[in-house]
Amino acid sequence: MNLESLPLFPQFMRVLCSYRISSFQVSDIFSKVLLLGVENNNINYQNVYRLVQRFVKEGYLVIDGTKTSYKTYSETEEMNSLRARLCSEPKEIIDELISVKNQLELEVSSLSSEIELYEELKQSYPNLQFIIEQLKQKNTKHLSYLKNKINALCSLIMHLP
Repeated sequence: MNLESLPLFPQFMRVLCSYRISSFQVSDIFSKVLLLGVENNNINYQNVYRLVQRFVKEGYLVIDGTKTSYKTYSETEEMNSLRARLCSEPKEIIDELISVKNQLELEVSSLSSEIELYEELKQSYPNLQFIIEQLKQKNTKHLSYLKNKINALCSLIMHLP
């Protein structure tokens, strides 16, 4: 049976793609797998344990030589080749992220222009100043949110392989 067909392999690989394994216990790896929404039960723990054992057998992990009451595991050089093969994001995802970022930048530009026009509207319609100011504040908050989202997308794109 190949590794990819084992239960919880996708979640296990997401952990291995995100962390360098050095002196990890199975429970450490399992706690990271739980963060991905896997149910906390004995069956899933056993599946993670079996994956760790298979990764040791395949040469991706080694049992640390220290004499402790619990086994700890560290990755080998072979793990880097496995990561290179399984951890890279497809180009389509990166292209989609760039497209979303570009769309948000257009929305920011449009919203910035709209916010600038509120001052003109206040002058033209003095009896609506309160409502115009409320709209301006609401859109200014939304503009700030969009700029933060663009920054987050840029950071994500830069950190993808």
